[in-house]
Amino acid sequence: MRDGAVSGTRIGAAGHRIRRLWRAFVAQVEARPRTAVAVTFLIAAIPIAFLGSYVAQHGVDVPYMDDWEIAPVIAKAHTGELTFSDFFTQEEEARMIVPKLIFVASTWKGHWDVRAQMMLSVAICVVTAVGIYVLLRRSGLGVFASAICFWLAVLLIFSPAQFELWLFASGFPSFLPVLLIVAALLLFETSLPAWVKFIGAAALSLLSSFTLAHGLLAWGLTFPVYLVGRLVRRWQWWAGAWCAAAAVCAVAYLYGYSKPAHLPEFAPVILARDYAQFFLTFLGGSFAFASRDHRVALATAVGAVVLTMFLAALVYALVRRRDDSLLRRSLPWFALGFYSLGSGTLATLGRVGFGIEYATSSRYVTFSLYLIVAVIGLAAVLGSDALRRTRSGFWRVLLPTAVAALLLIGAQLFAESYGRSMRILDSAWARNRLARTAVLFSPVIDTSGVVKRINYPAAEVALARAALLDRLGLLRQPLVKTREISELSHARADGEVASGRCDSLAPLNEEQVRASGWAALRAKGRPADAVVLAYETAGQPPVIFAISDEATRRRDIARKLRSPKQLWTGWTATFPRAAVPAGASISAWGVDADGPVLYRLRQDGPELKL
Repeated sequence: MRDGAVSGTRIGAAGHRIRRLWRAFVAQVEARPRTAVAVTFLIAAIPIAFLGSYVAQHGVDVPYMDDWEIAPVIAKAHTGELTFSDFFTQEEEARMIVPKLIFVASTWKGHWDVRAQMMLSVAICVVTAVGIYVLLRRSGLGVFASAICFWLAVLLIFSPAQFELWLFASGFPSFLPVLLIVAALLLFETSLPAWVKFIGAAALSLLSSFTLAHGLLAWGLTFPVYLVGRLVRRWQWWAGAWCAAAAVCAVAYLYGYSKPAHLPEFAPVILARDYAQFFLTFLGGSFAFASRDHRVALATAVGAVVLTMFLAALVYALVRRRDDSLLRRSLPWFALGFYSLGSGTLATLGRVGFGIEYATSSRYVTFSLYLIVAVIGLAAVLGSDALRRTRSGFWRVLLPTAVAALLLIGAQLFAESYGRSMRILDSAWARNRLARTAVLFSPVIDTSGVVKRINYPAAEVALARAALLDRLGLLRQPLVKTREISELSHARADGEVASGRCDSLAPLNEEQVRASGWAALRAKGRPADAVVLAYETAGQPPVIFAISDEATRRRDIARKLRSPKQLWTGWTATFPRAAVPAGASISAWGVDADGPVLYRLRQDGPELKL
């Protein structure tokens, strides 16, 4: 008994020393704010630089999906036929005036390189993250607490879980509304007069509205937040003027609106349980890909936990509503949280018809992650207030313990999601390189099957628009105009600049043949963009007749070349027997689409013939 008491005393003393050392450490950090802020941003720059460099290195200069819808607007801008209706025309459910202006401006003096819009997505997120740090400091948090919250927010904002958008030019509009909302929230922290804040918030809300459908939420999450958090003279007049401005914007937005036919019914008659699960799955989508086989269940659980925490914070804030300072400091985080909740509500009503699993779509993470960011900010602001007010030792132990447990679970889920999302990004990189090559060679061989499968469902539309952009000189890389390899830059794969081989050539059935192998651009440290097949008859140069239709993983080649970036060096190509003249020999050529330059792959054994 005595030994137990002594042991408990020692543990208590050790705990007291740890707490004292921790307080001393935090005090030292707070005493050097400039150094602490510099270190905070240096650490935050690590995930930002990693994601930014990945996008810069793996972005492929080929329009993808919605990008092809922008092509006619860009073409008209260069032929002098552009009108306001081209900007105002409905795209899906959105009036994308702002994104279209950005697309046109980016091509005004040169080619259309979609990688610029990919990097714009990164830049928008950088500015948003900086804005969130300023909001943290304006919320009354110390340097140390702000740093912790900021690092967590940066990890979420620059997570590869948004893999559908990072390598997608038309992804940048999804990042804009929250930046505009954050900008408005920061505007309210200035000493500018109310009328300036009104005009600024209205302008930012207007830009948000004509960026993306979810952008309309800005009207409810900007100036109303200012009115709630501050004593504004004649606030009824300001509220009425704001409602009038929002109504005018809504009328303009909905003018001539029609629901796209391919989308499911809005708010269909289904079980309330399905609505709830879709909504919660949407909110927890940031961690959905932490699970391989149970994405929906995991996302639903995460969404339920985060929503519960947000609602608990809301209840606490309502209880403490007479504390004007606390209310003002917490309102920006409630605004960010309601942005995610509003986005989730719209997505649920409009997309639940696609099924629950659709809620785990990577593109939704961009909207849902700010609920988690909001909970982080609220936990810091309201949690510190709660700890300061309570004298209960139970709550003083329980709250930090619960936060630590959630952080540990979140870190595990984040790590799992990060790894799987990066692998998906790598596969998207391989597909995009193949799509670029398919578009490049589309004038001389039939590549519509590849384009339809991995780039745009209406392949004939995409290829016609590619031809239009090519005629106007808007493609950075002109389309190929010949099938004869002798008229293109070509060489043998020497094992240094390029390497690879055709492993097999075998019939699939009576009409089709499949070739397969691997191809790597050694000098560039990446796989070949694609492989083209050529036939050669006696006395005639090789003539291209087919392109690879799939990129595959080759772990053996990645190990052989000692480079994980060479994982997607595998290729397959399926073609009809009738495409090759009788008696012709077949050769495989790795493609570097930047030239383009073709490298003849090694062939083991006898000459390849059908």
